[in-house]
Amino acid sequence: MAARIRPTLALLLLASLTSLWWGPPGWAASAQTDEARQLTLPEAIRLAWEQGPTLAAERRALAEAELAWRQAGVPYRTQAGLTSGYTVREGQEGAWTVSLTLDQSLALQPLLGGTAPETIRQAEQALREAERSLAEARQDVAQSVLDGYLKLLEARAAVARSTEALRQAEAVLAQTELRASQGAASQADLLEARAEALAARQNLAQAQLDATRAQTALNRQLGLPLRAELELAGLDLAGLEPAASLASALPSVERLIAHALEHRADLLTAREALQQAQITWTELKRPFEPTLALNGGYRGQDGSVEVTLPLDTWELSLSGQARLYRSGPVLGPNEPNQFTGWSAGISVGLPLLDGGSRQIALEQHRLTLERLESQLAELETTVAEEVRQAHEAYLLALEALPARELQLEAARIRLEAERIRFDAGVITPRQLAEAQAAYQAALSGATTARYDLLRAAAALQRAAGLPVVDEQGRVLGWESFVSQEEE
Repeated sequence: MAARIRPTLALLLLASLTSLWWGPPGWAASAQTDEARQLTLPEAIRLAWEQGPTLAAERRALAEAELAWRQAGVPYRTQAGLTSGYTVREGQEGAWTVSLTLDQSLALQPLLGGTAPETIRQAEQALREAERSLAEARQDVAQSVLDGYLKLLEARAAVARSTEALRQAEAVLAQTELRASQGAASQADLLEARAEALAARQNLAQAQLDATRAQTALNRQLGLPLRAELELAGLDLAGLEPAASLASALPSVERLIAHALEHRADLLTAREALQQAQITWTELKRPFEPTLALNGGYRGQDGSVEVTLPLDTWELSLSGQARLYRSGPVLGPNEPNQFTGWSAGISVGLPLLDGGSRQIALEQHRLTLERLESQLAELETTVAEEVRQAHEAYLLALEALPARELQLEAARIRLEAERIRFDAGVITPRQLAEAQAAYQAALSGATTARYDLLRAAAALQRAAGLPVVDEQGRVLGWESFVSQEEE
């Protein structure tokens, strides 16, 4: 029986993890040549991250969200400018003046509390969503590359099996032709052997076409030329622990559901949307509360400054003007005959009538809150069910593995017996071909069962909000989830 390995997905992929770095410089550039090159699974994932087409749109969306967030914060940055003009007044000569204006808003939330303006809250939420979307897209790409990598391995394994089946069919045809010439085989036996050889050639051609399609699909994911030749390093899946041992390393479905409800990106986004709606609802529920603001200023001969501090928001507004140059004696608003000095005051605002607009907005946001709460509850139920189904699919994949291995062993024993009987002239070429086909099907089923186990594990990890691979593209096993919970 095959050698036993530890029940972790990372060790199931031992051969693909022997090379954890890109290899020699210029590896990605050499992908444009026609030379075949070996490619491990972590390398393929990192290549798809760096130059694949899928993440490009997510990176652009993140850059746009960052710019929008920076733009939303512009009112909290100093804005200054120079103004100049020519002033003419009755009875006075004209004069040129040059002034410096200042407009500044400061965010005082750390000092006074309060609520950020809605535009900034929306920009911050969009930025967080873009960051989560990029992280999720990286894991989705990793899962997709894993599936494409396995499909190409399966397709090439099918080519190898079809090649061997053709070799065996041609050997049987040669033996049958020799027996027919000696009168030991009938004409029907000879025709059957020729038909089996032709069918084997057709199967090989189909398998080669499927392998080309799988390679093209993987090249597209990696951002390589579609017809670029790839030599895969392969995966070490010669042996597996019994299903019971693998199942014991799997966290319980309750722990996986709890992790999904806490960390799934779609749930985090839904909760943030609900939180922002609740903030807006709270603000709208104060239609007739007075607003209080402190204001102060200083007016001099050559400049003035004014400060306004609302006590129910986090903004402090500062504006001012300073005269840098004046060519003549024209009187202006800051001349000595005008008021100069410090001033301070307090203002109270009390809205009385708003035409019902505030009440309409309040009702609209109440309906929005109900809709978001309902969507969040439904999404939590859906996520929990997704985890349960993915957990069941993983357990089914575990149970299918020993059955496929037993079928493969039985088909191998049967094929050996049929070959002995054929050499003895007891059975016909068709009977031997049927045994060979049964063995090839069992071999394909056993290989597919191993790959399906990896696919089911990746699907369960994504459903539970767990990463499939780390930052280096290495496949993570369940031990990473256990260590994360311990931390």
